[in-house]
Amino acid sequence: MSTSMFKAIRMTASAATSFTAKVATTTKPPGDGVIPRAGYENTLPQQDDLLWFKPWGTNANNETFDLRLWGWTKDTSTTPQWEPSLILELNVTLGNIAASKGSDSFDADTIVLAKGDSTAKIVSPANDLPGYVVVDVVGFHLLEFDFDSTGSATSSVLYRFLSQEERL
Repeated sequence: MSTSMFKAIRMTASAATSFTAKVATTTKPPGDGVIPRAGYENTLPQQDDLLWFKPWGTNANNETFDLRLWGWTKDTSTTPQWEPSLILELNVTLGNIAASKGSDSFDADTIVLAKGDSTAKIVSPANDLPGYVVVDVVGFHLLEFDFDSTGSATSSVLYRFLSQEERL
């Protein structure tokens, strides 16, 4: 099954100026930055375990922001808890690359791993060429992007799951 269609993580880009605290909870994590995974909700089509995403933001070339990708797993105890795990934290710099989200939106050209999965494939060409990330998300029921847009007006990602045929 092809899963190559791009999706925006949220209807409007995040303007948050700090990360939100993630702690175990008995309720499903809410928000438009949350992506349900196949196997958790039966209505979802099969998804592959590699997530491809491309950060973008608004305001101007060389604006910066940080993003975190969280994985959430629901345990099976008597009182089930949602447990967060940090997958990646990235430092992102926008390039002079027009993004498809409006006249003042720019794709990232510099992406640097700050914390997390050092095996993630981070393509960070700089020099006004778009970057992207591919990361394994096997085992998580939900994924959540969280943004600290202190250095740019807003930030977000386009994402998709890679099928077996598309694996790099």
